[in-house]
Amino acid sequence: MYKQKLFDLEKLRECFEAIEPELIRFPALNPDVLKNRIEEFIQRCDSTSEENP
Repeated sequence: MYKQKLFDLEKLRECFEAIEPELIRFPALNPDVLKNRIEEFIQRCDSTSEENP
């Protein structure tokens, strides 16, 4: 989806930050793990896009 430009990385980060306080409502989700995975995904995509402009 990212490669198809259906969303951008900054918007992904903003959307996660918007829902992060509400994640307490979902005990099966660990907010810290989810945040780390999203940040790692963003970093991988950033480094890939820098290599292939």
